[in-house]
Amino acid sequence: MSSDKKTYSAAAAVFLASAALYISSAPPDVAWGDSADFVVCAHFLGVVHPTGYPLVTLLGKILSFAPVGSLAFRVGLLSVIPGAAALAVFFLTAARLSKSIPVGLYSSVVFGLSTFLWERSVTLEVYSLNLLFCVLLLHILLFGNRKTGAALAFFFAAACGLGNHGTLVFPALLLGVFALALDGRNFMRTFFCGGFAIILGLSIYLLIPLCSARAVYFDWNQPDTFKKFTLLLTGVDFWVIGEYSLALMAETTSSLARSIALQVSVPFIAGLAAFPFIRTVGRAEKAMLAGVFALTAFFPIMYPTKEKEAFFVIAFAAMMMGAA
Repeated sequence: MSSDKKTYSAAAAVFLASAALYISSAPPDVAWGDSADFVVCAHFLGVVHPTGYPLVTLLGKILSFAPVGSLAFRVGLLSVIPGAAALAVFFLTAARLSKSIPVGLYSSVVFGLSTFLWERSVTLEVYSLNLLFCVLLLHILLFGNRKTGAALAFFFAAACGLGNHGTLVFPALLLGVFALALDGRNFMRTFFCGGFAIILGLSIYLLIPLCSARAVYFDWNQPDTFKKFTLLLTGVDFWVIGEYSLALMAETTSSLARSIALQVSVPFIAGLAAFPFIRTVGRAEKAMLAGVFALTAFFPIMYPTKEKEAFFVIAFAAMMMGAA
């Protein structure tokens, strides 16, 4: 069996094993937080709380037809399946970066069993799908060979992913700049192909006013006008902005550091320490991973949300890739 076939076979095994683990751990009915909102709006094709999450509504509606479990369990697969898929793509990226299937598997086990990913994958929310889009963008950019199809896939995934969660904009913008810079000879081709793919991906937001027009009870902000639509997308009348105090930032940083310390190992630390000195990975790749980590670690530290680990999951994935 060729090396590529072995890698893809191992990725399939990672997906199936993690999917089985997460499905067995998933709650049989509605869980905490926004899960009920997502389930109800997916079922009735309503409008979810800001920022709208149209991709969640659409995919949740599709999964609601699965012939298993309760409605909440079926829609909850929207976290389970992307969590397992994100781990499989993570494995592919880590194995190719390290040029070692065992290293990729080791990294995937540490990441897949971490509270960062496991908890996100068993409760209906947007974070595991957000991670899937981010690791997919990284993988395309690292191994897409600068082809037009890869550029289209990259920018479409980035735009479509915003229909799941707006925080993807932080790594997506950084990686988009890298994509344009790395493809300097074909800048105009990449720019225009990327623009077309972005418009196509963002078209998922057309679902929001369509749902609003037919919704009776579950219609946040009633975004059937441009002004209300803008309010929904920005969430300015919904988010609770707390103090960006140094004390709160320090507390969050300490909390996330404790979580990381409980889930890493000596090989992980050794790999992370060696990462800046490894020559098989180019400077651009190192800068991309470091940049994704910095941006996605910055958000939960600066924003006083209670879901610290949920927002930190992308940053932890970037750390694991670096360690691999």
